Parts: sequence; structure tokens; C-alpha cells
Amino acid sequence: MVAFKRISADQIGPDGPKFLTAYLFFQVISSHLLLPILTSTFIFSKYAKRPATLISMCFTWILSGVVSSMLLYAGEFRGPEPQKGLCIAQAALLNGTVPMWSVALLAFVIQVRSALPGGPAPLNKMKLYCLLAAPYISLAIWSTACAILAVNDPVNANRSRRYFYCSLKSDVFTNLMSLFTAIMCFAAIGLQVQIGVLLHRNRRALHRAGFSSRVDMQLIVRLSIFELYILIGMIMDISTIFTNRSTLPDLFASTIGFVGFLIFSLQSDVLRTWAFWLPPPIQTPPPVYLSREPAFNPEFDLNECEKANEDWTEKVMVIGRGGLVSEGMSTIVIGREDPESVTH
Repeated sequence: MVAFKRISADQIGPDGPKFLTAYLFFQVISSHLLLPILTSTFIFSKYAKRPATLISMCFTWILSGVVSSMLLYAGEFRGPEPQKGLCIAQAALLNGTVPMWSVALLAFVIQVRSALPGGPAPLNKMKLYCLLAAPYISLAIWSTACAILAVNDPVNANRSRRYFYCSLKSDVFTNLMSLFTAIMCFAAIGLQVQIGVLLHRNRRALHRAGFSSRVDMQLIVRLSIFELYILIGMIMDISTIFTNRSTLPDLFASTIGFVGFLIFSLQSDVLRTWAFWLPPPIQTPPPVYLSREPAFNPEFDLNECEKANEDWTEKVMVIGRGGLVSEGMSTIVIGREDPESVTH
């Protein structure tokens, strides 16, 4: 999230190197190690499959972290201003990565919504491809626009304005991009609230009928937690309009990929996949849910009994009460006996 007031290199003070180290740590550890492992698990694992839009969202976090680390790659994250071409490239790409992952988040929520009972029609291949392509189209549009502005006025692309990374000095462009990002995130949060209401209604109705909803509630709960984290970041970002400049919004934004990894990786099937030295889990058949509604209307026909073949070797079910008098115990006896031996 890049919006509104952010601290500059001149204002950050003597603690700047510590903040920069923390910022780069979260960017590198999440985008270069943790998220690639998680994304590969989702793609190649037999037991931890996830929706394609979640995989795409993980990839957008990886790309965002890589772009944020460009000055680190070049060894120009400290000291004088970086090379102008490098600075323009990072500023342009960073202004595209934030809208990119916000669109990816909305696409993921849309796919989850379409898979729920009572929701819209399931996504066909064309709609799914559009959801997967939308984040990268957004990246291309916003990055191209930022690059054009930066090339036309290279002086406005520098690192001193943000300290952690190169940015473009254009409040109009930055606020438009931030507004677009906020709309995408609020749309995702609103749709998630609708999912919660729909699930609550469906679960109550299915519970009365004796059915299971067969919905991956873990995934939906984790998505809700992540969206709450995004909402906190957005509130923090907007609050900088009314408060002094701070490093907190940038540091908070750098942890999004790391928190996303924790939320979506700490699941039993993912952890089981990583513990490859353990024996494979025992595959149990899915449970069978019986409806509480009667499936038939049994009727008793006396004629059928009269027509039955009287075979004294046939056994019938007898339920009676017996006991061991000597031991003072009384038990229920369920067994099969000859009809001749049954006492009335």
C-alpha cells in the first residue's frame, strides 16, 4: 500500500537503517523463500491443492517482494541516490504491484463465492482465465502510466521521498492508484461479508435437513483473517492523512506476504506434505450423511404375511428380556430363534 503521507529519508532519523533492515527482511524472506515453497506446494502436491486464484495471489506477493528488493540486488539501497534508470524502473513497477495483488485478492474471493451452494453459476474456463489475467493487466496499466510520467520528468523519480524504495513524486497519480487499490480491497471485503451471511443461512438449513455443507470452511476462515489484516493496513494507511509521517505503513505493507504465508500454510494437509518422511495418511472414505426427512413410507400388508412360506427352519429376529437370576443381573437379549420357540 503506497498512499498519502510517508516518511522521507530526511525525516526518518538515526533509526533509518534499522527500519530498512526490517523492511528488506520481510520482503526477502517471504518473496524469495517462504512464498515460493508454498506456491510450489499448491501446484505440485497431491494432497494440498488450492484454487488457481490463490496460487495467482501468492505469485503477486512474490513479484511484489522481488520489485521491492531491486535496490538491494544492485547494492544501492543505502548511500546516495540510485541510478536514474533503476530508480524509474522500481518506481514504475512498485506502483503497479499494489493494484495487482489487490485485484488478485478480489479474484480469489470471487472464485470462492462462485463455488458456494446458492451462489452464482460456477466459473467456466473463460471467466477463470479472465480472473487470472486481471491482476497482471492491472500491473501493466499502472506501471506503464507511472513509467511514462517518470520518463517525462525524471527528477520526480527518486528514493529520498520514501527512503525504503524509489517512488514517483506525483500526489495525483499516487492517490488515484491508492483509491483504485482501496476499491478493490473493500469490494473483496464486502463480498467476503456476503459469503459469511450466505454460509450462515445455508449451514442452518442444511443442519435442519441432516446434510453436510461440504464447504472448505478452513479456507474461508483463513481468507477472512487475511482480509481483516488488509483492512487494518488500509485504516493505518488512511490515518496518515491526519497524523505525522511514519514508517509504520511501509513496514506493515512489507509484512503482507509473510502474514499471507502463515495464514495459508499452517494447515494440516500442507504441513503433512512438507513432512515427506512420514508415511502417507490413511485414506478414509467420505462420510455418508443421511437426511432426516423420510425417504420412504412403509406400509404393513397382512396378506403378505399369510402368503409367506411357513418354513420352520427360517429364523426370525427376537428381542426379549432375559437375565441371570443367580447373579441378580437383567440384560436385553437380541438374537434369532425358531418361530416355534417364541413364546407369546
